[in-house]
Amino acid sequence: MASATAAAGAGASPVRLRPFKRVAVVGGTHGNETTGVYALRRFQKHPELLARDGIDVEYCLANPKAVREVRRFVDDDLNRQYSMARLRDDSLESYESVRAKLIEQRFGPKDSDRPHADFLVDMHTTTSRMGITMIFESQGVDPAALYVAKEVRRMLAGRTSAPVFILFADLERDGIPHTPSIARSGVAIEVGPVAQGLLRSDACEWMEQAALAVMDAIARLNTGEATASEAEAVPVFQNSRVKVPCPAGEDGSPLAVFHERLQDGDYRPLRKGDPIFRGLDGEVIEYDGRLGDTVFPVFVNEAAYYLPESGLGFALCHHATLPLPPIVTAEDGAARLSLPVPPADDAEAVAAAIEASDPWEAAKAAAATA
Repeated sequence: MASATAAAGAGASPVRLRPFKRVAVVGGTHGNETTGVYALRRFQKHPELLARDGIDVEYCLANPKAVREVRRFVDDDLNRQYSMARLRDDSLESYESVRAKLIEQRFGPKDSDRPHADFLVDMHTTTSRMGITMIFESQGVDPAALYVAKEVRRMLAGRTSAPVFILFADLERDGIPHTPSIARSGVAIEVGPVAQGLLRSDACEWMEQAALAVMDAIARLNTGEATASEAEAVPVFQNSRVKVPCPAGEDGSPLAVFHERLQDGDYRPLRKGDPIFRGLDGEVIEYDGRLGDTVFPVFVNEAAYYLPESGLGFALCHHATLPLPPIVTAEDGAARLSLPVPPADDAEAVAAAIEASDPWEAAKAAAATA
């Protein structure tokens, strides 16, 4: 698998990628995240919503049995099946393992520089207060996914009552277990808070607006509009993959609740000594500084992360500013690019900025006056 590596820096020269002509839009990876299922059905009924010149769009209901049963999964979490090791392990025969292999055969192969899908959009919801979160994972920084995510944030500014965040993880590509990794590039759209198994009009609107903006951004990549832009520095939250599980008994039942100061605190500063849980006897459990004195939590009290199959606990993030050079799309461009990941930003400076202007209040005020 050939993957080019590009230097990044201020005033960087344009990087070259092949055009993104085939886009896969996936919903129902988790059967109880009904917003993505609803969006998928709406897009299938009204294909003009996502239609863009020169782009073929394919739709996929990823986990139909779990959708019918309104369950996250039947046997295993489908969104943990897409590592190369699991995809190529013929001994795995659970319902979700089989589904993952079928989906990878349709939109991959994951280990090819020419998979069927150039870009994959996976639609999710969370019970956490994460607004519209654009998630991308790559080995180094994938400039195509970063461009799409930052364009979604730009295009939706002032248009939705929820803020848009970008969440990035630097992972070895073969080991990424999530759906977008089977395409050349991709993002997950995560909206919340919304309870499992139901539809909320605001969450459905956030999802639709984000998906439309993704398609607009991909079209801009293909038509050369991304080439005209200057090199940028894009602020993101970087998922450390360090998780903090809620205290639990031997049977897995919770022995504490999320502390009221942490509840709904996604992307807000968490400092060493801050309360995170309250135990059965009222005792307060504090953040121990395991990732640093000041971090930023995500997936706070996500209902799915009470399940060991999906990974227990909330996640801790750093904040980083990722370099984004201008992008040229051409048939002789690279399949994928990997840009260096810079060091984390000064956490206290970022924390002060967040505390000075609440992203949710800012988004609501901007949408009200638009």
